[in-house]
Amino acid sequence: MKDNLGTYPNDPDSDDDNILDSEEVIEGSDGYITDPMDYDSDDDGLGDGNEIFYNTDPHDVDSDDDNILDGEEVIEGSDGYITDPMDDDSDDDILIDGYEITYSIDPNDPDCDDDGLLDGTEILTYGTDPLNPDTDSDLLPDGWEIQHQLDPLVYNKDEDPDTDGLTNYEEYTHGTDPRLEDTDGDGHLDGWEVDNGYDPLDPDDPPPPSRLPEFFWEILISVAGAIAAGIVGIMFFFVKRRLKRKAEKAGAKE
Repeated sequence: MKDNLGTYPNDPDSDDDNILDSEEVIEGSDGYITDPMDYDSDDDGLGDGNEIFYNTDPHDVDSDDDNILDGEEVIEGSDGYITDPMDDDSDDDILIDGYEITYSIDPNDPDCDDDGLLDGTEILTYGTDPLNPDTDSDLLPDGWEIQHQLDPLVYNKDEDPDTDGLTNYEEYTHGTDPRLEDTDGDGHLDGWEVDNGYDPLDPDDPPPPSRLPEFFWEILISVAGAIAAGIVGIMFFFVKRRLKRKAEKAGAKE
């Protein structure tokens, strides 16, 4: 037998939604008035009690406006994913969850093709494929091309923009910068280093020309100074001696 509210007076939770009937008919501690005889007041697949648990709105079928019903977000339903019903972009990749589901993109993976670019950035900024790490099929990952100011939509693996003797693909495989002719700053072109068996990422390979230690130069200068002083002293001795003899001769004549 039902009471005047349509609920069962002997059942504190007539619709079995884990909210007391008395809580449903007033804006109580949960802040909502819901239907005490309807397990799921907004028909979004998530019971009213579960909506309170997940902090979703029991009167809004899609609390985060991501085009996925709240009930579908909290279970691995027809879309195969569990997402956050209170966050329209669960993986923070700049694409709302519903859009990702529609285009077979994982709403819980910000970079589905692992190319170094957010899925949303690929679609909204660069026009690349978020499910293909190399949109233009030039063997260069989209993220690497963007990082080095190359066009991820143009096949350019054989180009050499820094004219260092290495193609873009060779720069990628060697870890060098396709926009910098001397990646390690050792004075040698990357291509020359690779062709001659050196490491284009090591500034000490090839080794710099050998230089004499600083203390050697100090010793050399000291020795040179001593020699010069000795020569001057000898010259002064002979000049003084010669002048003395002249003076003696001059005195003898007088």
